[in-house]
Amino acid sequence: MGALSISRFAKSNRASGFAGPFKAVVSATTGSPTITTDGTATIYAFTGDGSITFSKAGKISVFGIGGGGGSKGYGRPSGGGAGKHYENPDLFVEAGTETITIGAGGSAGGNSAGYAGDGGPTLFGSSVFCNGGSGAFSIEQRNWQNAGGGSGGPAGGNYISNTNGLANAKGQGSSLSGVTGVDTDISGTTTTYGTGGDDNDAVAGPANSGDGAGGWNSTSGKAGGSGVFIVRVG
Repeated sequence: MGALSISRFAKSNRASGFAGPFKAVVSATTGSPTITTDGTATIYAFTGDGSITFSKAGKISVFGIGGGGGSKGYGRPSGGGAGKHYENPDLFVEAGTETITIGAGGSAGGNSAGYAGDGGPTLFGSSVFCNGGSGAFSIEQRNWQNAGGGSGGPAGGNYISNTNGLANAKGQGSSLSGVTGVDTDISGTTTTYGTGGDDNDAVAGPANSGDGAGGWNSTSGKAGGSGVFIVRVG
C-alpha cells in the first residue's frame, strides 16, 4: 500500500472514530485515581481532580456525573437535585493529556428562605461537561410542604410548590421522594449514581455519588454528594 493510500486509510478511520479495535493507551495519571481491572480492561476512577495522559489515540469508555445539590431542612424540607451524568462507551481521544475536574457537592441549606448550594460540574478536558444538580429551594414555612430532588440534571425540590425536580427542569413533578438514579457497569459491577434527595431522610449525598441530599423538617439541610469520572480502557 502506497504512502497516499495509507494516509487515506488513516484519515478514513479517524473520521469514523476508529470503528475497528483501536483502543487508546494510557501512559500516566495524576490525582491518584483508583485503578482496577475487569478482564482485559483497566479502569481509572477519579474521585478528585487529576489528569490522564494517552500515549496513543483511540477509543475509551467514560462515565461522569456532576455534584449533587444540597437540601433544605427544618420547616422547609426539600431534597437536592442529582448531578447530570454522561456515559459514552466509544469516546475517541487524541494522544495527549486530558484534565479532569470533579464537581463538589452543593452546600447544605439552613432554616431560612432561599436555595441550598448547587453541585459543581464535572469535566473531562473540553469534550465532556456534566452539570451539577440544583440546591433545594424554599421560602416561608407553609403547611409543611415538602419536595424531593430530581435526577439527571439541575433540578432541586421546590418547598413552596410541593413539587419534585425532574431532569433539566427545576421544581417540577409530584412525588415527595427523590427520583431514582442511573445504573452503570463501566467498572465491571453495576452501580447506581445520581439519585435525587428525599424530603424526609436528612441524609447527605455520599461522596462521589452525584446524589442530591435529603431534607427533613427537624434538622438542618445536608450537603450533596460530589461527582466522579471513570475511564475504561481496553
